[in-house]
Amino acid sequence: VVSSEGMTNHATRPIPDSILEVWMCGKLEEVPERYQRYSPLTYAAQARTPTLLIYGERSAFTNHRQGEIFRDALATAGVEVELVTLTGESHGISRPENQVRYLHLILEWFDRHLLNNERIEESLR
Repeated sequence: VVSSEGMTNHATRPIPDSILEVWMCGKLEEVPERYQRYSPLTYAAQARTPTLLIYGERSAFTNHRQGEIFRDALATAGVEVELVTLTGESHGISRPENQVRYLHLILEWFDRHLLNNERIEESLR
């Protein structure tokens, strides 16, 4: 799995988000159980899939601190996990050098975990 700018804990979103309030059918203080239920962090202990997390260093929407907490939770669960923070980027990757790095990171991750995976190769036969 590759997660780019993933929101891993809706209850700690760094800025207010009216779209999130619509999805959750209320504000955090009104329906906290929904925010918890739909946060990936809630289920990190059950995860088993190798996961690459990519964040922009300056993103206000999905602060890379979310990625650090999720990385630690996945690692505690025994999941192979890697976190990459792209220097100087906010939400979305805009610098050409980081766009190239971003794509290489994803291709390398999938090459390592999919193309060389014997179980997947076996299932494709």
